[in-house]
Amino acid sequence: MDWNRLELQLGIPFRSNAVKDVIQQLWNRVVAVECRGVKGTGILFRANNKTYVQTCYHVVEDSDDIAITVSHERNCEQSIVVVSSFLIGKCRSQDKAIYRIDIQPSFFRDMPDLGAIVVDVRLPGPQSSLLCIKGLVEYYNDDRGYMVHFYWKAFNGQPPSSCTVTFSDNSVANCGSIETCCNPGCYRSQILCSKIPYTTLTLFHRTLPWRSEQYSPVVMISHPNGNYKEHTVGRYMGMEMGNKIMPHADSGTHMVLHDAETSPGSSGGCAIIIGKESYNPIGYNSYIGMHIGQRDRNGYRFCSLGLIN
Repeated sequence: MDWNRLELQLGIPFRSNAVKDVIQQLWNRVVAVECRGVKGTGILFRANNKTYVQTCYHVVEDSDDIAITVSHERNCEQSIVVVSSFLIGKCRSQDKAIYRIDIQPSFFRDMPDLGAIVVDVRLPGPQSSLLCIKGLVEYYNDDRGYMVHFYWKAFNGQPPSSCTVTFSDNSVANCGSIETCCNPGCYRSQILCSKIPYTTLTLFHRTLPWRSEQYSPVVMISHPNGNYKEHTVGRYMGMEMGNKIMPHADSGTHMVLHDAETSPGSSGGCAIIIGKESYNPIGYNSYIGMHIGQRDRNGYRFCSLGLIN
């Protein structure tokens, strides 16, 4: 990464080692994704000491296996091509898909562990047995609160009426009725905020965690056209509900608008929104979104909010 050029683009208020460290860590976590000749980008995250990658549903669609290239530097030194991955879940309405990969990159220990938002979903099975699959806790909206989102293709007909979830701290909570979300196999169930551990709740922000009326730069990291990793810099341009700008989105999908340049292949890339925050010891805070790769009616690009923190 050309740090001199990036510092000039960010402007004087954001030239600090703290901001540089955040961007460098996320630069490492951005990977190239390819599926059936379609090129995109993904973001690595760590949960319960396992490695996952999140990318856009419209890049991978119905594929259970994708190719992933992990690289540290722009010249792709120390790159690893992953030809094997395991589908964890996908959601058309949020335009996201999550895969588990069986490697731990050299920077794995520097990645925050997000295991607090990953839960074991237990569903009634045949002969009173219990099925256990992975789910993700998400903030839906102010009316419905938090949901557990999971993917299971094996339901024949209607899903079970309810489920229980186990958090990383081994606490257990009962969820409400299970509802179909969008594509076959995609389900969600409401969970009371009071039943969610504090360590899980701290990973969510309903809005940006600083005053949004001030200038907040956006650093976009992706693999444009499937080529070497690149960054562009733009501005945070506000927030919008997903169903107003994405054809298949539901009202619970929050989107961040930005004007950083993107290219084909940037879908699934990492958009880092940076803001001044006096309450933070380093004077800054950041929020990570996944770039969706489209434009709204005003020509702004947009990324998801609240899927990766």
